[in-house]
Parts: sequence; C-alpha cells; structure tokens
Amino acid sequence: KIRIFQYFFVILCVQYKVQKIIHILIVRKITKNSRHTQINVADSSEKSIDLSGLYLGAAIRIQSVDREGENIDIYAHGSQDYGICPYCGKISRRVHSYYLRHMTDLPILGKTTRLHLEMRKFYCANPECRRKTFAEQPGIEVFRYRRRTCRCERLVSNIGLNCNSGVACRSIRATGIPISRYTILRDIHRMRMTEHPDVTQIGVDDWAFRKGLTYGSVIVNYGTNQVIDLLPDRTKETFKTWMDQHPDIELVSRDRSTDYSRAIADTGRPITEVADRFHLIKNMSDCASAIISENYEEYRKAATKEPPSKNKFDIVREPRYNRVKELQSQGKTAIEIVKMTKISEPTVRLYMRWEAFQPHKTQDKVDYSQYQKFVEQEYAKGHSLLQIFKDHFANTEFTQGTFYHYFHYLSDGHRGPRKDSLATQNQLVQERRRDLPLLTVQKLTQLMERSILGRSLEPEELKIIKTLQQMDWFKTLYSCAYEFRTIIMGHTVTHLTDWIKKYESTTIARLQQLIKGIKLDITAIENSIRYPISNGRVE
Repeated sequence: KIRIFQYFFVILCVQYKVQKIIHILIVRKITKNSRHTQINVADSSEKSIDLSGLYLGAAIRIQSVDREGENIDIYAHGSQDYGICPYCGKISRRVHSYYLRHMTDLPILGKTTRLHLEMRKFYCANPECRRKTFAEQPGIEVFRYRRRTCRCERLVSNIGLNCNSGVACRSIRATGIPISRYTILRDIHRMRMTEHPDVTQIGVDDWAFRKGLTYGSVIVNYGTNQVIDLLPDRTKETFKTWMDQHPDIELVSRDRSTDYSRAIADTGRPITEVADRFHLIKNMSDCASAIISENYEEYRKAATKEPPSKNKFDIVREPRYNRVKELQSQGKTAIEIVKMTKISEPTVRLYMRWEAFQPHKTQDKVDYSQYQKFVEQEYAKGHSLLQIFKDHFANTEFTQGTFYHYFHYLSDGHRGPRKDSLATQNQLVQERRRDLPLLTVQKLTQLMERSILGRSLEPEELKIIKTLQQMDWFKTLYSCAYEFRTIIMGHTVTHLTDWIKKYESTTIARLQQLIKGIKLDITAIENSIRYPISNGRVE
C-alpha cells in the first residue's frame, strides 16, 4: 500500500511539472520565432518590467513584447505572489493551475495591440468559503469576464456616447481596435445613469425606439442641460412613478401630451407646468392646413375662374331639376312626375332627394397618344381592339368606350387617328387656363405662415393672399392665426383670454376644436407666456 501511494504521488508531481513546462513553451514560442522582437526579457523577476505605470492600478509585469506585421503582442503575468479570493477576501499562495487571457488594449502607433496575460488559479485557504478555487485579478485595469482593458473600455464608451454606433464603430476601427457596433451598444447599455436627487426643473418629451412603433420618454435637467433619465414608454403611470421618486421637482416643461399632464396632476403636488411654444404654433399650423384642405375647392375655383354649373351637362340638367322640384312641391309623386316630364324614374327620384342642385363632376380625360404605337403594333399582329383592351388596359383607368373611340381608325383602314378625333382628344387633356398658380394645401399653409411672419412675397404670392382674403373662412383663419402667434410670442397673459372669447363662437369647426383644447390646458399655456422656457433643449 505504501509503494502504491508513492507511485501515485510521483505521477501527480510529474503531471504538474509537465503542464507548467508546456505552458512556458507556448508563451515563449512566438518570442523565439519572431524576427521583429522588440523586447525579450528573461523569465527572472529581477529583469522583468513593471507595467503599473502604464496600466493604472494594475499588478502586472511584462514578459515580452513582439511585433509581427500590423499587430503588437504583449505577454505579461501577475506581479504578486499571492491571490485574494473575491468571494471571502482570504489571501492564498497555493496555485491550482495556469491559463492565458487574451485582451484587446489601446493601439500603439495605430497598430492593433493584444495583451496576453498568464493568469493563475489559487486554492482558497478559507474552509468556510463557498468556492474552492478562484482566479487572480491583477489590479483594477483588467475587468472580470472582459476581453478589453479598462482604458480601452472607457475609450469605446466615450466615443459611443458622442455619436451613433455606426460612426463610432468606423472611428474606433480606424485607430486599430477591432470592434462591432453591437458591442458598442452593449457597452452603453451596461452603463448606469447618473442619479440627480436634487434636480428641481426638468423637461420631458417622447423619443422613438422605432419610429411609429415604440416610444419612450427622455427627461432633461434644465439646470445642466443634460439627460438624466430615459423611461421605457410614455404612459401616464411610468412618468408618475418617476415623479414620485423625485419629490423636489418644481417645474416641468412638456409638449401638449395629455399623459404627461395627467401624471403631474395625479402627484397632487403644486408643480408648475409649461407648455412648449413650438408645439402651440405647430398646433395652429396643423389646424390651418386642415381648414384650407376642407375649403380647397373654393380656392381652386377662384384660381381657375371656373364658373359654377356652366358646363354642357348642367345646361340641360339644371332646368330638369328645377321642373322636378316644382312638381314635387305641388305634391306630385315620382310616377306622376315621370309621366309629365318624360324623365327616367331613377333620375326623378335622385332629384327629389337633393336639397340643392349638384353640378356635374367630370373626370380627367386620358391621353391615349402615348400608347398609340404599342396598340398599332399589337393590332398588326392580328389582335382585335377588344382583345388588346382586355389584355393590357382592362385594369387601368381607361374605359372601353373611349378606347374604341380613339383607336377606331385602325378598323377603318386609316393610318392614324382622324384629325377631328385627335383635336378633340388634345382639347380634353389640355390643362385649364389659370389666372393664378394652383398651389397644394401644404404650399398654401406655408404661404400663409410667411405672410403672418412678415416675410417678403413674390407678386404672384401677394395676389394669391389677396384672393384668399376675399373668402370669409380664410379671413377669419388668417386673423386668428396672426393674433395667436403674437400672443404666444409676447408677454401679456390677459391677451390669451381675450383671444379665446373673440374666436370661441366661430363657425369653423376646426378652430372650435383647437380653442377647446387650449381651454383645457390653459394654465400650462399661460405659463409658457410668463416664463422664458421652451422644450427646445429636450428636442
């Protein structure tokens, strides 16, 4: 039994020595074969280089530094002869095993630098510790479970905070640090937001994780103009919870969101709310755009000088409509009116339902000349007009009647459309003569805003404004928007109350809706006039 125990002990000793010899050979392999060895120091501790001056707070000693191509490899090991257990704090000198850690460091002269650390595992000397072995931690420069040094981590995080991940990734790679944009995002997400318990004035607004899908809330400290927190959503409950955790808040600048306003009201504290002036002006601009869109037909008729109900269809339809309404007022039934006027029954019943005569709505005509060559080629192949229409134009805006009317010359043996047909077609697709340029709703809204701000306008633009001023709805809208902007950008709160009393009885539904929302948020809007605060910093 004693002889067997001796053999077993000898085998363990030999195995330990072999592992250590193999590890030393691996570490020195690149050093012996490299042609560009810059530093090759002996393994003795007397000649090794202390890196504590290069790595802040690091208990590391250099073993060798090799350069091969565009890479620099630094081989080092811990400088202490003991290890401290991170779980119980007990010092141990019993080495369990060795292993290598490969970490990325800051580049040297633009070359990728790798730090190869020979790390040791120790037996824990505390019998009550829950861990039997632990790995040494050489100072605070090397993080646990990381693949980069501490100073490299700080550089990546600082660049990632100042720009987006794509730009940061390209900038960091240019210095010689291999990294991806997803790693930069993970480093930023691991960072903790700095706590600001003494903040008293904040600005809040929503921001998009994915625009149109998920939104969060950003909170800015007005004292330092810094972001102090990011909330996962923009609901009333989440913001109220944050407000309850910060009882010193006295002033909140926000947009027109009702969720933030209700959260502030639910706290029960006397917090001053300030509505953002930019959002107020934008609310009026959106309201003006909607009103112009609803009355755009009146503007179009004024721009084209199109007389109402003067086309060839209404010349015949309007007298018939008047005759039907006259007989209807006498108590005649629909069948009796049909017999007396010889008008079809569906048309009579339609006229009887109308309260006023409705002009005929004509559709835009289609220019077939651009398809003339294609149709002629298909017809020359032996395809009929009906087959060509069904195969190529059935699901378009073309109608079979007008298609036949234009391309009927093919069946007559002519070489092209008849002159009278072509002249008629060109006349139908010709744009109507306009005395004024026909602008879109967005362009009209911008033109009105420029006129309100007193910007210089072209002669044609001034003519459009004068034409629109002759319409009652635009005249009311223009004066309302002009006075509202003057009040919001001014300093007199009482003018807002007078403005509400003046326009709350208007017949324009959109203006009534806007004024109703202003009355519900009147306190925050008055504070936006009193205080020189806006939500521009948060934006």
